Amino acid sequence: MVDLTSEGRSALEDQIRCEELLVRKYKTYAAMAADPTVKLKFEQFAKKHQNHYTRLLGHLHGKKGFVSLDVPPSSALPSETGNR
Repeated sequence: MVDLTSEGRSALEDQIRCEELLVRKYKTYAAMAADPTVKLKFEQFAKKHQNHYTRLLGHLHGKKGFVSLDVPPSSALPSETGNR
């Protein structure tokens, strides 16, 4: 696997955070939905973005076939000194 530049790593970490946020939002929306069709759509969106999150995290860690079962309660990325 090719080593990431600092810019590439930063971009990948940013995208992982975006996917993590989308998973959390869609799961929340699914829990709030009263209509079963809408609930199912939100669950499908959450699953799609969970897959994106898992694959990107695998790239970040340089592991082919890396599997993560779910978005963790807190970010799996190294902590930062500033807020985004």
